[in-house]
Amino acid sequence: MKKQKSLTFVAFMLLASLIATSCGGDSPEQTVTSASDSAETTDEVKSDAYPYQINKLDGKELRFLNCVDVHWQGASQIIDYDSYTGESVADAVYKKNREAEEALGIKITVVKEAVDKLHSTISTSVLANDDLYDAVNSCVNSFGTETDGQYVLNLYDIDAINFEDEWWNPSFAKSMTIDGDKLYVAVDHMNLNGYTWTDGMYFNKDLVVKLGLDMPYDLVREGKWTLDRMAEYMKPAINLNGDSDFEIDPRGNSIYGLCVQHTGSMMSIVQGAGAFLVKRDNSRIPALMSNTEHAVNVLEKFAGMLSEEGSCLMYNTVEFNSLIAFLNGRGMFYQGALGNSLGEKMRSSDVEYGVLPLPKYDENQPQYYSNVSQYTLALSIPKTVTDPEVVGACLDYLEYASYKEVIPVLQESLCYKGVRDDDSIDMYEIIKQTQYADIGSLFGWTSGFMATQCEKAYKKNLNFSSDFASNQKIIEDKIEQTLTDMGVYD
Repeated sequence: MKKQKSLTFVAFMLLASLIATSCGGDSPEQTVTSASDSAETTDEVKSDAYPYQINKLDGKELRFLNCVDVHWQGASQIIDYDSYTGESVADAVYKKNREAEEALGIKITVVKEAVDKLHSTISTSVLANDDLYDAVNSCVNSFGTETDGQYVLNLYDIDAINFEDEWWNPSFAKSMTIDGDKLYVAVDHMNLNGYTWTDGMYFNKDLVVKLGLDMPYDLVREGKWTLDRMAEYMKPAINLNGDSDFEIDPRGNSIYGLCVQHTGSMMSIVQGAGAFLVKRDNSRIPALMSNTEHAVNVLEKFAGMLSEEGSCLMYNTVEFNSLIAFLNGRGMFYQGALGNSLGEKMRSSDVEYGVLPLPKYDENQPQYYSNVSQYTLALSIPKTVTDPEVVGACLDYLEYASYKEVIPVLQESLCYKGVRDDDSIDMYEIIKQTQYADIGSLFGWTSGFMATQCEKAYKKNLNFSSDFASNQKIIEDKIEQTLTDMGVYD
């Protein structure tokens, strides 16, 4: 474990942290010292649950750069509040932060920028060598990414952070690691967007009951929730319901098997079934797959699920979209981020819904892949940070506290109308434990190509092999450029 260090190194790090008047420690073996005490005096501060000892500091700032409070519906990206609000998740965040400040001897401060300005803000400060932020949460891919490490540190180089610890989202970290030891972003639990912007599959409980079907929760628990089983639930739900056809009509009554708002939603489903185009060798260096048979099989199966008229509604305008249709009882399934259920539309709906992981391709798939959206705000540490180990230690404590104290409250809030449901909690736990990154998509290498393939599957003109041959060199060049930027290739 990276946290198991020699006493000599630990003593050095403690002395360095005091000299720098920074905010944290980095080892379970370290002596806990208050910055206001002499070097010979110790003031041990231990948490009842946190497994590592901490170094209490002297009121120093831990500075976050985050996006503004008004963000996408249900994004849950606010990482601190000024006071208690009466809202359960916000109050859990506020309480956790104040207790962490006391335990660590720090002050949490947050600078907020528009989401599309986050990348330029951090890159400008790093290029100017200005030490303005200790941590930044920016979108993984959409508005400029920190994933290539140009402006942020390799998180594996920070000994205070151990990605085997459950509060650091090991599944996502492993899926995003390159070259064995390069990881520049973490989907964390200090910023709850890392959880709420994970993809899930909503289903209409009322329709399941009406059609005499079993609730699919046990299928998930038994590892049997697959595309074929999803199709078995879609098919009996498809119904004109008095309409003359399945044409899009906001005032219509027709019921669809699946509701999606755009091809990105379809791409999430095929990713959940393991339709990945980028693999990694034993050194975890990514490369485009030469054998795309599984991706083809997934896309063809998915296309078959959409072949029947009325099987899928894909529509997205302000006035009417697939989410509205689903919440009006006009769909068996809706693919969307977990955070959608925190939004006003879902909160006010009379249709009772449940949430499942994205289905597997078949029962042989080793795990569910709960894909993290490319719009997720992920954590990075800027290169200009004076003492990364101290920052890492502070973040480690905060991430642990968020994981243990806030995530359970959030999970309950995500349940239908915020009413605790043990089946739903089980599903949220499975999704949390299987958060995953399609590395080709989040790095932007294959996302455009796969979105096009999903659209073609929807329009019944899938022609993967020839399209792949035409795009292979383009994708390979993108991968090579990223690896060159990372220093994997000279």
